[in-house]
Amino acid sequence: MPATDTVLMKDQLAEDMHSDWMKTYYRNFFEDLRRKSSKEEAAWSTAEQGRRWAIRALQMSHNYYVAPDMFSLVTAAQETMPEDEPVQPHDFPTPQGWMWVPNGITIIDIRGKMVPTSAILWNAFGGRVEVAFIVDKTHPMDYLKEVVDEYTPRLTPWAMQTLHFDQPIPRTTGMGIVLPPEDADQIEYIQDKETGTTTIYTPRGYSPEQLQIRERPDEVCQWLLACLRLMQQSITSVNEQGLPANLRRGLKGRVKFKQTRIAVIEYRRREAYMHDPTSTREYSHRFLRRGHWRRVWFKDEEGEKKQRPVFIHPTIVGDPSLPLLLREHVAALVR
Repeated sequence: MPATDTVLMKDQLAEDMHSDWMKTYYRNFFEDLRRKSSKEEAAWSTAEQGRRWAIRALQMSHNYYVAPDMFSLVTAAQETMPEDEPVQPHDFPTPQGWMWVPNGITIIDIRGKMVPTSAILWNAFGGRVEVAFIVDKTHPMDYLKEVVDEYTPRLTPWAMQTLHFDQPIPRTTGMGIVLPPEDADQIEYIQDKETGTTTIYTPRGYSPEQLQIRERPDEVCQWLLACLRLMQQSITSVNEQGLPANLRRGLKGRVKFKQTRIAVIEYRRREAYMHDPTSTREYSHRFLRRGHWRRVWFKDEEGEKKQRPVFIHPTIVGDPSLPLLLREHVAALVR
């Protein structure tokens, strides 16, 4: 999928927002969000205001495209991010942004079903950032791809999160195992209103431990934060790409975008420093140094010293002439 699809998909979503189907969808979507949010935090007071707020965010957003060769690096950085890592204002390069991720950030929701997030829309204001997750129903991992027809919009939001500056990423719940659709539909959650406890009735062949709901920081928000921070490191390159004239003329035009240029985020390929001949340390073999986050000092625009987390990517260490020893590293990614 080319980077130009970043703007084309945003234009398609903005056009679909004016359809009767999407107006009904957004009415239900934002009313549900309104019930879950406090009056002070919500960026809208009615569902229609929420839909217009989303259109405005699309109109003002800058465009970002995550190249496929960046996906593994960002995921590795997300998996090693500390759970209490606070969100900082300088993490976001622009107040409004639209990021297209062609591979999709796939998680397992509380029903045990796969939900891929192909686009992320954010809008920063008042010390916080509203983040919307957009699902592409044609994604091969989406469990609703079979019901998509020519009348169903391709892109729809499936969740939103509010990130507060200087506070950790909000926590969400998810399943600990992937279930086939026919088994996931058999799960029942019955909550006792008096005690607040939830009883899980599992399908035959699964134990309650396998279907245990686990709480952790929102993984899509973590992935976004890791990607934005990697953009500020020398390990990546960010190159702007314009939209060709024929594609620009082909935009629906219902919503006039502030930006049609695309910031393409790519992995900067460079010669690795696997072996330093001047080093006094001797190794009997080569080994893999795992990726990790490190905090470094920098000066902000006002000249004050602050710390910024930097991801140190995995590197093979040792003389290239020595044998490579790969120990068994287990990365447990619990959804």
